[in-house]
Amino acid sequence: GQTMLETNPQIKILYVSSEKFTNEFVSSVKEGRAKEFKDRYRNVDLLLIDDIQF
Repeated sequence: GQTMLETNPQIKILYVSSEKFTNEFVSSVKEGRAKEFKDRYRNVDLLLIDDIQF
């Protein structure tokens, strides 16, 4: 992520834990907000998901 910012300071980077990503996904589906979820994560240039093995 840092290297990407150095080469392109305008880039949109989102860093999220896998647990948060999963919880947000499940909640958005249950609550009928899937479009909002997709829009949030599709509106970035680089998505970093940490702790995949949680």
